[in-house]
Order: sequence, then structure tokens, then C-alpha cells
Amino acid sequence: MSLEPADQLPAFLLYAKDWLNSESVSTMTYEEKGVYIDLLCIAWTKVGLPKDEAKIARLLGLTRPAFRKIWRTIGEHWEPSGERLFNPRMEEVRKKANANERVKEIRRIQAKEAADKRWAAERARNAEAA
Repeated sequence: MSLEPADQLPAFLLYAKDWLNSESVSTMTYEEKGVYIDLLCIAWTKVGLPKDEAKIARLLGLTRPAFRKIWRTIGEHWEPSGERLFNPRMEEVRKKANANERVKEIRRIQAKEAADKRWAAERARNAEAA
């Protein structure tokens, strides 16, 4: 699973059509949907969830029995990897977002280098003219 620092990517794409058309999401109660989206947000910023259900329940402000009841439905969306739980779909989104950010950074660096060369050439022409 991806372990990119989430602070570089403060937001993730939520595909509204996919969310609304997902059979597993559409059969969730509003409480389950709320917990699920909160866990997605936590997992994005913390790069996964702790495996310990007591810790997850505390993160959500739920009692363990309340969490267990909800987890029966939403737990199927999480897979263990190392000491964390990951949502595979979210990790695909994270991977694409990280790739896009890297491309943007490379383009920014290339544009800056090109601009620096133009300015250096302009300064050299001005120095020759003087």
C-alpha cells in the first residue's frame, strides 16, 4: 500500500457518481455512511487506519460496541497491510494524485529553468548593448 505523506495532498477526489451508484454504499444506513466517510478522511490524512478497533472507535468518538455494529458493514472496504488498514480504492486515488503532483512539480521546475535561461539571455543582451 502507498505510504506517501498525506500532508502533501490535503484533499482526495470523491467521485459522487461512484459513491451514489455503489451498491455497497447505497445499502448502508446514514450512520454507516457517515462513519465510512469519516474513516476515509482519517485514512487519507493518517495514511491508513490503525488495526486496533479500540483505536478506531476512539478516533470516531464511538463506543466499541457501537463501532463493532457499524464495522460489520463497512469493514469489508478495508484491507490490512503491515500495521495499518487501507481502503484499496482510496490508495488507487492516492497513487494517481501523487503521480499528478509529481508531474506538476516537474513541469514547474522545467518552466522555472526555461524562464531563468530567458532572463539570463536577456541580461546578457542588455549588458552587450550597454
